[in-house]
Amino acid sequence: MIDHKQEYIRTYPRWGGVDISWALNPFAGGSWSALQPYDDFWCVYQHKEDAGMVHVANRNIVPGSKWFARGASTQSQYRGASMSDGDGNYIETDGGSDLTQIDFRRFKPLGTHHYQEYWYPVQGLPGKVVEANPEACLSLETQPSQLGLAVNRPLKKGRVEVMVKEKKILEKSISLNPLKSVSIPVELKKAPLKVVLFDSSGKTLLTYKSPRIEKKELPSEGPVRKQEKPLPEMSAEEAYLKGIDEITHPEEHFLKGEEYFQRAVELDSGHSLAHRELGILYLKRGLWDKAERKFQKSLKRNPHQGEAHYYRGWVNKIKGESEEALNSLFEAAKYSETEAPAFLLLGKMMMVRHRWRKAQEYLKRAYSQSRSTEAQVLLASVFRKKSQFKKARQSLPDHFFPHYALGNLLAGRYRFSEAVSQYKKALKKLNPLSEKKKKTHSELMSVIHRNIGVLLWKTMNRPDQAVPYYKKAVRYATWHFKPFEELSQIYRETGNLEKAVRTARSGLDRVELPYKLVLTLIPLYTKLEEYDKILNLLPQYPADDHTKTKFQDRWKEIHVKKGKNLLREGNYEESIRWFEQAVEIPPELFIPRNKIKPRSDFALAWWWKGVALEKMGNEGQARECWEKAAQTRYDALSRGQLYRAKSLVQLGKKDQASRLLHQIIHAAQTGARVITEGAAPPWEAYLFFLQGAAYEELGFIDKAIDFYRKALKVDPAHTEPVYTDTQKRLEKLEK
Repeated sequence: MIDHKQEYIRTYPRWGGVDISWALNPFAGGSWSALQPYDDFWCVYQHKEDAGMVHVANRNIVPGSKWFARGASTQSQYRGASMSDGDGNYIETDGGSDLTQIDFRRFKPLGTHHYQEYWYPVQGLPGKVVEANPEACLSLETQPSQLGLAVNRPLKKGRVEVMVKEKKILEKSISLNPLKSVSIPVELKKAPLKVVLFDSSGKTLLTYKSPRIEKKELPSEGPVRKQEKPLPEMSAEEAYLKGIDEITHPEEHFLKGEEYFQRAVELDSGHSLAHRELGILYLKRGLWDKAERKFQKSLKRNPHQGEAHYYRGWVNKIKGESEEALNSLFEAAKYSETEAPAFLLLGKMMMVRHRWRKAQEYLKRAYSQSRSTEAQVLLASVFRKKSQFKKARQSLPDHFFPHYALGNLLAGRYRFSEAVSQYKKALKKLNPLSEKKKKTHSELMSVIHRNIGVLLWKTMNRPDQAVPYYKKAVRYATWHFKPFEELSQIYRETGNLEKAVRTARSGLDRVELPYKLVLTLIPLYTKLEEYDKILNLLPQYPADDHTKTKFQDRWKEIHVKKGKNLLREGNYEESIRWFEQAVEIPPELFIPRNKIKPRSDFALAWWWKGVALEKMGNEGQARECWEKAAQTRYDALSRGQLYRAKSLVQLGKKDQASRLLHQIIHAAQTGARVITEGAAPPWEAYLFFLQGAAYEELGFIDKAIDFYRKALKVDPAHTEPVYTDTQKRLEKLEK
């Protein structure tokens, strides 16, 4: 399997000596995808409920097969319950035509992408599913020896045959409905086994032969990084595919992509696809002559490429070579993937030449093929030029809406300044309306003003120009929280915290999901150190189940923070009161749908309460608090594990503390999600701290000092409690 960021590989189903195909087994959760799927099906099954689902797709077209689980802990159970029911650990599965969720593909101009996959539920199957297709699936169980069959559609008067060593040992008539599986006792010997399911007409629905899969060589267990060939060792095809991977990366690494495409054409001077991609890159950079030469070389080997003809037409048009552009675009229009964009561009060229009849013909064809808003708007312009005003109005029923729609289209194509211009044209049509009529379009007024604000702020770095538009977006907002949230964020970024707070608060009683603005206010009040206002807000606004988990975290953290401050001032009794309130979550923050109480991972609060009691001389009560802290369960790399381990040390259970720390380190080194999906401080610092703590417990002082120093180095923000605890331990050991 490969992790979410495509950096680490782990074996499946066994890893670290554990069968991780069972969701309860992994110490650390994560998001993993099959790196090389060996079948066209996979399944998930909840054995406690005796039910599951099957996924079937061509693995060469639809390789995506991902599962995500948080690991077995109190915290993961609670967060999982906030996303589903409360009867077990949350597990998420995905399929699709990309290997992982971070894969991106580049669509052809106005193009689409089609693929097919099947999902269907199954129930009551014995053993493991060993074969599946869109029609049916088969499972085998050795103790007791039996096979199970389930179907995806009703099967009447079917037939199942079982053969061992080509000798038929069973033939049975069978009728099945979806979710009504059947178990058939049969002797499953260690010999080649064949099972065939037929429908009433004798058509084969499913065939299974054993052994189904030959063993493959697996990487050794450990933090195995995905290995790639260095560029000089790549073949032309490998370099081309790596270049595609780079340019479709979320950050669009065009220069890296160009390097790989250049390598491909060095090895194969006529590589048509690599030449085409280089031409597109040069076109984006304004290198028209180089782009045209690349398209010519691409078409020399393979003249049947709609994309190459289309982009060559663009280059010819830009260079003023009109006849060459027309010829290229007419060639591009012969191919389904570039027919619509080619006719759209041809229509534009005819409009420039005032050839309205031809423009109308080409734009109609572009619109019929793609339903492009741009083609619709241009077609209306052609009708107006031909004085066919009735047709123009019919093609654009709402005269301001096309500008808004075209703005959306342009923004989606990264033509931000043009998008802003279209949004402003839409507002120019709307502004003369009376206030009463504006209110009928209030939602759209809010959206258009917000869109302009977003583009000015996020893509042009002009927050001061964005503010007036956001103010209008807030004024016309009827239910959505985003205008309030984003205007508040602009004020926060520019240092005006009071305006940021006022903006967010002004939407609390106006928007449909006010808890979203509570999430905006929490960091603002935290920065202003107005913690009591946060505590008042949390139970006041009903939130969804997932957000309640965040509210519980904030409730706990704020009470602990105030308790720690009082503890440092020597006010032990008052600090204990705050630590106790940290674990007394208000009922408004429960998840009532599942009647789940707040999760019990309060090691942080119990630890500090124990410290305060010890300062007061109540060692017995302090030990009781540390016992409670040691009993809680966390995700592998939660900071709560640190306080759990510290409590174990205080109780004299150093061996348990050491084993816990080693488990955490093993989880991190074998690709736990926190490490593979972002090793930035403070997580990396925390990992180094834990490694140092483990070595210190084992008596390897030099190694402990080395890891403590690494922790301090990678945490410039001095994150609590990692930095402080690391510094104290390092100073102690260095003495």
